[in-house]
Amino acid sequence: MNADRFSLSVLQHRLDQAIRCEARRPIPDEWGILRLKKLRLAIKDLLTCPMGGRDRGKLRFNLRYPPSTRSSNSPNASVEA
Repeated sequence: MNADRFSLSVLQHRLDQAIRCEARRPIPDEWGILRLKKLRLAIKDLLTCPMGGRDRGKLRFNLRYPPSTRSSNSPNASVEA
């Protein structure tokens, strides 16, 4: 196992711990858990696939905000001029 794969596996383990910790809280942050799970899945894809993931484009999902209800798919739709 090389250093990159080891650091990814450590990060995956830390994400597992963070998900369990957040789920045990009295009022867990559901969006936060969802973001952590998506990131954990992306890291798992990098670790399991020999080419570094099924589709590297899938790793570019938005981790900061919940899904938008806007109909526009433009990346600049939220920027006001």
